[in-house]
Amino acid sequence: MRAEDVQVQRELINAGYGGSAVECRGAMHETLEQILRIDPCGGDFVDRLRTILSAADQLDKSAELERVRPEHLGVKACPDCGHRPDIGYLVSSTEEIYVSCMNHQDGAIAFGAATLSEAIAGWNHDDWFPPQGERVLYHL
Repeated sequence: MRAEDVQVQRELINAGYGGSAVECRGAMHETLEQILRIDPCGGDFVDRLRTILSAADQLDKSAELERVRPEHLGVKACPDCGHRPDIGYLVSSTEEIYVSCMNHQDGAIAFGAATLSEAIAGWNHDDWFPPQGERVLYHL
């Protein structure tokens, strides 16, 4: 856990939440959602703690991107529209990490894998989506 996670964990424990409600960042996000459902007036408290958790999320994403940068020259453009995809912002309930393009009216174009490196490698392959021509490579 990052210092930000510990800070939120302490504040939730001080507010009367403990155990599995604060065991990890995902559980803390769920606890904050629950607090808001129970007490709609708790928005300031919830928003402040979400901001702290979001900062921790961003730090983790940046660190992971730096870790995989030497393995990949970049990430290719969306095979459908040619835009730069988002990297690692979608995570499924199976904890797959996705490279995705949300620039589509009918939904996202996405490629998921167990790790960010695998998701980038899979997205960069040209055999998983009908070819639309040469794909630009964006630096990570």
